[in-house]
Amino acid sequence: GRIPTGDVSFVGSVLPIKEGLRAYVTSGDRIVSLASNDARRWAPDPGVRLDDAWDPAVVRLRDGTFLMLYTARMIQEA
Repeated sequence: GRIPTGDVSFVGSVLPIKEGLRAYVTSGDRIVSLASNDARRWAPDPGVRLDDAWDPAVVRLRDGTFLMLYTARMIQEA
């Protein structure tokens, strides 16, 4: 299904969860997540997963926790 949400520019990962599916996406300069129980209709989860981050890749570990790799803003030293 298509994820119809305003400024989503990159869908990083879609994972199965108890309630259906969760997508981790780039929105502006942050990573947010969306939830769906049918892969057709998506609703944003409350809050922001990470600020100043893009292109998430998420996996669920055996212990039930999540691991996210992402691109971060490079800090330039003066």
